[in-house]
Amino acid sequence: MGSGEAARPLGARMWEYVSARAVIILLAINLFLLARAVEAVRFPGELSEVEIARQGAAVLARHYESVAKNSHLERNPAVRDALAQFRFELEQATTPEGVASAISLYGKQVQEILAREQESMLHERIKQIVSQDPRLGQFKGNATVRVAPLGTGQVQVDDPSELLTAQTRELLASDPAVLQLTQVVEIEVLDGKINLLTPRTLPEQVDALRKEAALLRSTLQELRKAAGYAPLSGPGLVILVRPPYSPKKGLEGEATLYGSEIRDVVNELLAAGAAGVEVGGERLIATTSIRNAGSALLVNNRVVQTNPLVIKAVGDPKILMKSLDLVMNSPYFEPVLEFRLEENLTLQAYRPER
Repeated sequence: MGSGEAARPLGARMWEYVSARAVIILLAINLFLLARAVEAVRFPGELSEVEIARQGAAVLARHYESVAKNSHLERNPAVRDALAQFRFELEQATTPEGVASAISLYGKQVQEILAREQESMLHERIKQIVSQDPRLGQFKGNATVRVAPLGTGQVQVDDPSELLTAQTRELLASDPAVLQLTQVVEIEVLDGKINLLTPRTLPEQVDALRKEAALLRSTLQELRKAAGYAPLSGPGLVILVRPPYSPKKGLEGEATLYGSEIRDVVNELLAAGAAGVEVGGERLIATTSIRNAGSALLVNNRVVQTNPLVIKAVGDPKILMKSLDLVMNSPYFEPVLEFRLEENLTLQAYRPER
């Protein structure tokens, strides 16, 4: 063993060993399943392929249990729940592919929780060492102690306020558990009380920023949909609005549809919870106008077809249709409405005026 290998902490070398062993086990299971798939391996007896796959996965489960025990995490609630979930999903799998999926998803979850809880134990150890410093109870003000791994089985203790005694700093720099640290830990001391700040590695910060950006993009898209500036899909209601019968011309459908009547329909739909409304192919936004220009009906200042006028609304179709009872029963409302309930319809985005 070289001098560099000897300088590395035992715990770090053990974790690399068990992680490498987990990879080897996974590769062995994959090779085994592949061999079974091409019938290169056969077994006597009545074991099904899924049972054989489960037995291979059980080896990995026992490996994780061994890691938990060696790390003194076998009674940790998060670790116990993850292991139990892993075994449950393996038992529920009914195909070799299902077993492989359980290994990929829940096995990885166990590994991540083990790593997280091990790191948490290290943080608590650092906090414990700092809390025992005799100067802590007499300190007034605010100070930060920073413990950073150097990657060579050593840590660097930064104490710019010289809050800690030399003995405490030396203990932090030599404690076997602390030497296994893999990310920076900061401890804030305020009037003698300590608080462990959330440690984050650079990759974690980048990942957090990516997730935050993805959430903001998703939120922006939802806002655009709600405002009418992006297409919106979902269950909804299609309404065909036909002009009333015209006694003067003696023909149905030749009378005018009035903007006030269409606005009444739209207002009832929005009050009933419609997520979006489209009138005559025009998506409604906050500044949309629905008005007449002579016998023509204008929506977003564009002439729309009125024989029939098609109104689409995304929302609960039954509730939306029921909401129009009051309008239809009004003696002042003359158009004829026909309804079609849709499991999925799409409203186009608002088209800006040119």
